Amino acid sequence: MALVVADRVKETTTTTGTGAITLAGAVNNFVTFSSVLSNSDTTYYAIVDETNNDFEVGLGTFSSGGNSVTRTTVLASSNSGSAVDLSAGIKEVFVNYPAGKAVFLDASGDANFAGAVNITSTSALKLPAGTTAQRPTPAQGQIRYNTTTSGFEGYNGSAWTSVGAQFAYTRTNATATSGQTTFSAAYVAGYVDVYLNGAKLVVGTDVTATNGSSVVLASGATTGDSVEIIAYETFAVANGLLAANNLSDVANAATALTNLGVTSTAAELNILDGVTSTTAELNILDGVTSTTAELNILDGVTSTASELNILDGVTATAAEINYLDITTLGTSQASKAVTADANGVVTFDNGISEEYNAVSSSSNATTVNLRDGTNFSHTLTENTTFTFSNPASNGKVSAFTLKIAQDASASGYTITWPGSVDWPDATAPTLTATANAVDYFVFITHDGGTTYYGFTAGQALG
Repeated sequence: MALVVADRVKETTTTTGTGAITLAGAVNNFVTFSSVLSNSDTTYYAIVDETNNDFEVGLGTFSSGGNSVTRTTVLASSNSGSAVDLSAGIKEVFVNYPAGKAVFLDASGDANFAGAVNITSTSALKLPAGTTAQRPTPAQGQIRYNTTTSGFEGYNGSAWTSVGAQFAYTRTNATATSGQTTFSAAYVAGYVDVYLNGAKLVVGTDVTATNGSSVVLASGATTGDSVEIIAYETFAVANGLLAANNLSDVANAATALTNLGVTSTAAELNILDGVTSTTAELNILDGVTSTTAELNILDGVTSTASELNILDGVTATAAEINYLDITTLGTSQASKAVTADANGVVTFDNGISEEYNAVSSSSNATTVNLRDGTNFSHTLTENTTFTFSNPASNGKVSAFTLKIAQDASASGYTITWPGSVDWPDATAPTLTATANAVDYFVFITHDGGTTYYGFTAGQALG
């Protein structure tokens, strides 16, 4: 499926209408479309009908199966730019090179492209090269190789700037096996960095990198560890230590630190003198946004490393963690977590809101699921049998209220209670049968639902 333009391709056709052009054979001293095109290739074509003074130029798609050219896009025609409705008779169709698609040099010797330029070669694109003094009259978007600075540069509309890194590097990644210490990579000694699971290792201490072909870890890696080796192109300090980098005054430590944006004093930096944390442990602080005051909260903390590691992976925000900042253990307070005191007792300093659920019956059956709440209501629409499900386990208490309302028609519907309900005197209450009458009941179980103690809280309340 390529765009193909070839010389001396011309055939006749007797095709009529606006459909695909069926090719009828090459004109004398010309070749056929099929000799230069493969199935689904595209080409620019022209059709000429001298008898009827018709013409058409466009982009066509060749079909080897039908030996035809589909008129994919019409570029120009005697039919005002639309496909020509070809009349009967012999026409000529040939490969064309439309002026609107041609590439040519203008009067200044430049080639101008309105679209993208795609290069599929695996070779290289050669750019203009010259000294700084040989730069052309600048125009935004220009790119060239500067032989004075030995680097690529481009004009951004106001100045020439370097393009890309001036010093290249090669990255080698490896996944370790159990206990592996040696990893292969080409590098120049002194110009290599090694990372273990993202943490930079100290060359000469954590890793040996001297032979230029491999690095050796001081301690064997664990299966699945990620080892990354970055080998840099050699460079001179003069190439990287520039005034523009605010390091021209490294002889003055205080000024250099200020230029780098470091606000710590020498005394504060010296706190790190003697720190025995590993590189990986210090890298945990990378990205920490806590203020000095917030970090000082840790001053005097006696938690062990194991205790602090419990927080490893916690995603809570500072506001969420502050929910645990309570005044009195075991007593509730606004916008704080609920806790129990040393005896396991919870004291609610304010009111308690509970869920209220309406349950309905289906096919003369109604279920009260104690996982849904502790207060329920049911309006009778039929005679129904109740089931109580998911009570607390044996030794724990489930208690709930149940409001029963008759319908507005005083239908006198009845309830069959679970056999596990123990009513006073072993007698279930009789429901109030009048319209919209309300009866209230309370149930308590402490043996996992083996027995529910049922009580009438009130009747005929409607």
